[in-house]
Amino acid sequence: MNKKNENSKSKAKSVKKPTGPKNLPAKKAADAKEPVKIKTAEAAVPDGPKSPTVILVQPKMTDEQLRVYNSAVKIQCAWKKFKAVKELNQLRTEKKELDEKLAKLEQEAYIQMIKLEQEREEKKRLKRLHEKEMKRKNDLRKKKFMDAAYDGSLQEMKFIVSDFERELDSMEEKFDPGKRKQAILNLIDCKDSNNNSALSEAAAGGSAEVCKFLLSNNADPNSRGAFNRTPLWRAAFAGHLHCVQILLENGADPRMYSQDGQRVVDAATKDNVIDVLKHWNIQLTERMLQQIEKSRKEIKQEQINGLEEQKKIAKKNYEQSRAQFEYIKNELLKCTTELQRLHDEYLLNPDMYAPLIDKKESERVDLCAKSDHLKEQSVKSRIFYKDLLSEIRKEKKKIKNDTEDSDSEPGSDDDEPELDDDKEKFRIALLGSIRYGKPFVIDLMQYDQELMEVVKSVCDQIDEKLFEEMCSKELINDDKFVRLIRLETDGKDYYVDKQSISN
Repeated sequence: MNKKNENSKSKAKSVKKPTGPKNLPAKKAADAKEPVKIKTAEAAVPDGPKSPTVILVQPKMTDEQLRVYNSAVKIQCAWKKFKAVKELNQLRTEKKELDEKLAKLEQEAYIQMIKLEQEREEKKRLKRLHEKEMKRKNDLRKKKFMDAAYDGSLQEMKFIVSDFERELDSMEEKFDPGKRKQAILNLIDCKDSNNNSALSEAAAGGSAEVCKFLLSNNADPNSRGAFNRTPLWRAAFAGHLHCVQILLENGADPRMYSQDGQRVVDAATKDNVIDVLKHWNIQLTERMLQQIEKSRKEIKQEQINGLEEQKKIAKKNYEQSRAQFEYIKNELLKCTTELQRLHDEYLLNPDMYAPLIDKKESERVDLCAKSDHLKEQSVKSRIFYKDLLSEIRKEKKKIKNDTEDSDSEPGSDDDEPELDDDKEKFRIALLGSIRYGKPFVIDLMQYDQELMEVVKSVCDQIDEKLFEEMCSKELINDDKFVRLIRLETDGKDYYVDKQSISN
């Protein structure tokens, strides 16, 4: 048994000994050219054909091959490093150039923005200077007109009116017929600092020809001046019989009172004037007043028609520009889609599609430029249309208020003007912010003037000390805001009991 065990051990040891080129010496192994061994193993597949598995064994490199391989790796690493450093330097250079270009563009854009702001401010300044100059010229024209009316200089008054008409015709902004007539009527009915009209000055000066000229140009025969005295009252007081007769024949009402309660007949100083006033048929006055009111309403209606015509033209221009913009926008979309299709088919036939792509690209650039221009034009026309609508509303409201004032009964004691909506909104919003903590926002987008000037002008129309007290916050101290409350219009929400405040 022991011998059999020893024989089995010796056989096992003999099996474990490796044979082949691996047991050769190193020198002989290097000289031996061992081919690549391919071992195949068949995977056991239960059903179906067997697929062989291929295993590749890389031969061992020699020292020379290893040296060459390492050298190649070093060269490749050095080349890649050199290339990466070069690309990095190029990217840094490009980034630096782009940063410099961007900084230059930002500087140019900032300079352009400053220039645009300066141009805008210059336009505002020129507009203010123009308005100031126009106001000065109008004030000077009115003063000359009033002096000529009192002195009876009919030729000078006609020259002033004709010169004003030529100035209206030479203006860049052409007036419609209704607005032009209203501007001339404002000159005819101009008043001085004492609220006396040109007709009142002519009646006081005793110039019958000037009175005829003014009345023929639709001057108001019943305008109230200082102490609520009418032109007829002043002519009767001065004893100018001819002026009294002309005024009566053109609608002057002898029933109107002055501020001290005197009638025209009471103010007359001459018997012939008193006799004319006492025996005057008042029905003629009623008919003349109706004719005067009708002619004035026609002028105002003509002015409204002119504004409506401007609104129609502005709306038509806006709709046309909007339609053109939509058409160009659709054409641009079609061109972009066609250009994308040509790019997709370019690889199939470059020689055929290259000129078509260039042509479509130029068309797309032109359409983009037209689209931007029409979009800007559409926005401008829309803004102009909205501004014109706002102006038309204001003019209609002004015309309506003038008509209501003219419809009031002659001799009424209610001479206080109607409060403006903007002032009322400002006052109510200010009271609401003080009483109830409501937000108080002032929209200044529609104004071209400076912020402080606009706010101060509105505050001065409400109360002379309101702006200063708002800035110093004195308005909320000692409940000074109470004087802004109007009990007849504000209602119970803004009512404040002064006794409860004092307590």
